[in-house]
Amino acid sequence: MTGEWFPGHMAKTKRLLTEKKREIDLALILIDARAPISSINQYLNEVFNDKPKIYLLNKCDLADPVTTQLWINEFEKQGKQIFKINAKKGTGVRSVVKAAEETVLKSKKRYAQLGLKNIPVRATLLGIPNIGKSTLLNRFVRKNVAIAQNKPGLTRNLLWYKVNDHFKILDTPGMLWPKFDEPETGYKIALLNSIANYVYDPEKVTDFLLSTMAEHYPEQSLKYFNSCNSWIDFLQQTKFEDSTNKAQEIIRNFWESKYGSISLEWPNE
Repeated sequence: MTGEWFPGHMAKTKRLLTEKKREIDLALILIDARAPISSINQYLNEVFNDKPKIYLLNKCDLADPVTTQLWINEFEKQGKQIFKINAKKGTGVRSVVKAAEETVLKSKKRYAQLGLKNIPVRATLLGIPNIGKSTLLNRFVRKNVAIAQNKPGLTRNLLWYKVNDHFKILDTPGMLWPKFDEPETGYKIALLNSIANYVYDPEKVTDFLLSTMAEHYPEQSLKYFNSCNSWIDFLQQTKFEDSTNKAQEIIRNFWESKYGSISLEWPNE
């Protein structure tokens, strides 16, 4: 899948973030534990290349825990701050607030020299659609200020929210980038439910999923797909009347974690 899309609100968001860059001290980048690299919007991250970043690994309960730890090790090896969080439960949120405050303090030496601790922190929260950004924001501010639903594209505006007396977060719309250069990236984004279903071919996405499970999760592959490593192989064994609907059903089952804790990418692959 190498489709191109760039809704107007996404282009507008990048422009507005560029304009607000001077007001922002650091970027909180929310990523999906099942596909930590594919779920990073590198296009938008370019705006904050010279700003500190903290990566927030969400939905770890849906990913393979062994692979998740490999990713944490990889990020830390690269000198990046990364935290496991659970946006729904609020796990890890207070640690992120503390880390953000400490990170900004280091970058504002004047405050540190004065011995101040409650320094003003202005962060932005970035993430692709349907990654749990609104749910996490509600956890940060301890009230329901953002609509949170299991579908992409709900947040459309840039709004500041108060975490505490000296910490504010700028919420942004969930954004993708103009084009997926590699089809596999698009398949992963579809399996994260971060893109509208009319954009992708469900049979190609399912083919990618079956191949991934056959290679990395042979037990689940055997249990749910008779060890088929391709969509064509699975169709030949099962003979579904409507293959497109069946493919979409498999994708929905993956969204609901019915095949177990599955990761979609690994370090150094």
